[in-house]
Amino acid sequence: ALKKIREELQKFPSIRHRFLREARIAAQLSHPSIIPIFNISDAPENSFYTMPYVEGLTLKEVLKEARA
Repeated sequence: ALKKIREELQKFPSIRHRFLREARIAAQLSHPSIIPIFNISDAPENSFYTMPYVEGLTLKEVLKEARA
């Protein structure tokens, strides 16, 4: 799976910095409930990170089911 900053937000250094900082911190964590991060790209025009794809419900779907 690929997570990246929306194209219109790439131009804001503070958003890019926070995104990359969170990715680097998450990459250091090891726990069965935390998805590992494989790769981080900090190119100014295209910042992203990759992780394994996990099939299942989205957080929005889980919360919706919990309210039902």
